[in-house]
Amino acid sequence: MDYFAVSSANEFFSVKKYVTKPIMILDPIYDKNTLKKLIDFECEFTVSNLKNLDVLLDISREVNKQIRVHLAVNTGMNRFGFNNLSEFKKCICRIKKSKNI
Repeated sequence: MDYFAVSSANEFFSVKKYVTKPIMILDPIYDKNTLKKLIDFECEFTVSNLKNLDVLLDISREVNKQIRVHLAVNTGMNRFGFNNLSEFKKCICRIKKSKNI
């Protein structure tokens, strides 16, 4: 499947005007109002840590909508992503229990 990947909410809305393909935001977003707006526009999110996942789980329950996420795994560049197997397993367990992710 073809995707567009952007860094921020501002970039998402700039690109969304011109494309119909899914758009994924790479950087974590923690502001609930911004997340609600992005969810309304069917944004897909990158989960790179447990805090990021918890915010997305909370907001998905609050708005009662399913959201798509992509899991980022640190493969050695140390920029972002899960780098701890224990945290990654916790993330998978939380996602499996969720009805909205």
